[in-house]
Amino acid sequence: MSMKTEFTDGIATEAYFDDFKDFYENLMFDGIRKQAAADPYIEWGTGMNVLIISDRALGRAEGLLVYLNEKTDFKNICLCRSLTEIQSYLVTVTPDIIIFVGMAEKKTNYQSIEMAKKDNPFVLIAMFAFLDGIIEDECERYQIRYAFSSNKPIKNGLAYLRLAVEENRYSVQNEANHEIEKETDRTKSSKKKTFPALLKKIR
Repeated sequence: MSMKTEFTDGIATEAYFDDFKDFYENLMFDGIRKQAAADPYIEWGTGMNVLIISDRALGRAEGLLVYLNEKTDFKNICLCRSLTEIQSYLVTVTPDIIIFVGMAEKKTNYQSIEMAKKDNPFVLIAMFAFLDGIIEDECERYQIRYAFSSNKPIKNGLAYLRLAVEENRYSVQNEANHEIEKETDRTKSSKKKTFPALLKKIR
């Protein structure tokens, strides 16, 4: 009989939680698919591209993909799971909305925010998840301004997103205008300092 202690309880526990997460995501996928079958069509999204990003909450991500395809007018809806997939997507498509489903396991996926903003500064960034303190901290850390709950009806979330798109556009435009005003003020201030110096040289 070996007296060597094996510290392997964590392996069994981790496997248990993985099974539970898979069960939960399958349950959420079925629930969202039933919503898609029951809810009315939402006439919104014409000409807009939506990028869904998730590397762990795949049941909810795939359910959201199904719902948006069946119930909205969005031009293009794509689900990416890794930064490599995101980069390939961004080569040909400029998203109007990016939705992170659940907290990203690979934090490099959040690089997609700045990548997308280079081509479209008005892109809306949102989180679709079980909204708790952990998700709140994640949104603050990565400057995700908008979030809607995966525990509430998807149609409510889309009503929220519709308003968020308008608010986000207004907010981004205001920030851009403010930066232009600041730059104008800096230029005027610089000219005021330069003119007296030139006068002194002329005299």
